[in-house]
Amino acid sequence: MAQVHLCSISSEDRLESRLKPIASLLKCDHLHFSNIEDFADRISEDQVTTIVLSAVQFENQAEIAGAVQVLKQFQPDSTIVVIVNNRISSETAIFAKKSGASLILSEPVVFETSTIEYLCSQTIRSFLIPIKASQFLADTDCPFSVYALMPLNQKLLAVVQKGARISEAKLQKLKATNELYLKRDDLSAFSKYLELHSDRSAQGLDGRCRIQFLDLARSHYNLVCLLVDESEASSFVKGRELLEESKSLSKKLMANLACVQDPWKIVDNNSQSAVLLTERSTSIAAMAGLMALALSKVSEDLVTTAALLSDIGLLLTPPSALDKLRSGQLELFSESELAIYHNHPLASINFCLSRKLPLEDVLKNIIATTHEQINAKGFPRKLVAGRIPIEAQLIQFAQILDLAAQVQMGESPKPMQQIRNEICRAQILDRQKFDVALLQQIQKLETEN
Repeated sequence: MAQVHLCSISSEDRLESRLKPIASLLKCDHLHFSNIEDFADRISEDQVTTIVLSAVQFENQAEIAGAVQVLKQFQPDSTIVVIVNNRISSETAIFAKKSGASLILSEPVVFETSTIEYLCSQTIRSFLIPIKASQFLADTDCPFSVYALMPLNQKLLAVVQKGARISEAKLQKLKATNELYLKRDDLSAFSKYLELHSDRSAQGLDGRCRIQFLDLARSHYNLVCLLVDESEASSFVKGRELLEESKSLSKKLMANLACVQDPWKIVDNNSQSAVLLTERSTSIAAMAGLMALALSKVSEDLVTTAALLSDIGLLLTPPSALDKLRSGQLELFSESELAIYHNHPLASINFCLSRKLPLEDVLKNIIATTHEQINAKGFPRKLVAGRIPIEAQLIQFAQILDLAAQVQMGESPKPMQQIRNEICRAQILDRQKFDVALLQQIQKLETEN
């Protein structure tokens, strides 16, 4: 028995060819199966993190639902992405979701955009969240399961069952375990547990803030999934609920970060490179929010919300352009690739409007201008200085800061204040992207609250 990260099921080689490079990019294993029976025969008792099923050849909703139900029976904890053709009815898509599918995507979305890269990266890299035994208290009830990874096959083993009481003896055993994990969907429950039971020391507050930060990332991922899911066209209420949840989590996080000794250490989440900038939205939102907290007449609520939404449009990036985008070689973009990239802020707004998310005009304007520059050479509208909101400039600065803070394996990270100041000095000399007065204000920010 072992943990398998990514499986594809299709009678055609096209899907296997699409997912192989993604598995290589994520440095994870990938198994391909020709049909459901092949999967059931060969997967045995292995645990699978993400399954991508092509259902384009299925003729009716019962056939799709039956296949999903079989997968769910063998792999109840897997994320199941079902690929359908454009002719599928919303009723069939909803039926597939009710049968256990996590997401429904159309063929063009899978093969012509980078949405599947984002989803695989999120489900595989963020499926498990590392936690510390020191964050638990003896004689408390655990409202979620806690796991350890078996060293030989990386199979998950539940060391604390949901609802179990953590005795003093059990707590000591947990502390003797090298690594503990919980599933991402349990982050909200863990955050509430820490609020009720965690110590009130500086270390305890740091730990709670870190989990709140990750819980915000979970909420953002769920919102993105709703926006791209083919079966959720009528889920307007759910979309509003997820947006409000993200706003609430952002507000709570920023309030607690204001009390932390070194908030930048918590939001500097650069342990691994992103497949798409969309994955960095939580870090960028928190960084922009921290700067907004220190500046007068700037709403951190508007800044963090806009930052969470502004790069969702990057999911429309063609797979052919993904390597160029990650390496910053925009000059290699084709004309059509460049047009999609330049339009992504507006695409982000359209994603939200397609689910009727309540975006006030001021918020839409911030999202639309996060890549504009004072030299009128930004995009998508080439606005001049004075028409770019400070909030949008803060988000763009946070994007540059987040990229500059990422380190390669073996490198030592620089202090965030040093990185901020280096960017400010370079941009003040350049005088192309940002208002100089804003850069001077950022330079004055203290390293720690």
